[in-house]
Amino acid sequence: PWLEPEPESSQPAPASTQFIIDKILDECLRYSARNPIMRQFDPNRSMWRRWKGTVVAETWKSAARRVVWTCAVYLLLRKHPEISSSLDGTQRIWTELIAIVTFTLTFFVNEA
Repeated sequence: PWLEPEPESSQPAPASTQFIIDKILDECLRYSARNPIMRQFDPNRSMWRRWKGTVVAETWKSAARRVVWTCAVYLLLRKHPEISSSLDGTQRIWTELIAIVTFTLTFFVNEA
């Protein structure tokens, strides 16, 4: 629906790349969400129906997948320590990036 052309004559043809890019940019740079990101809490609903729409209900599957993935990587590295030694260079990069990101976030949070 958001890729449908508007009736104005100044718009490029609907199949043109420019039209698609313009519509994608319009969608990405919106000031408000098309639909609510999280449902608003309704205290009048019964206790058993309050799970749906909560942050936990929306994120538990993603969190469980990450826990399973982390456990699998941990077990793999415990079983094959030679893989761990090949990742030593990643530690230095990670340390440098953490310092840069922390500085950047601290600076911008203080400026806001």
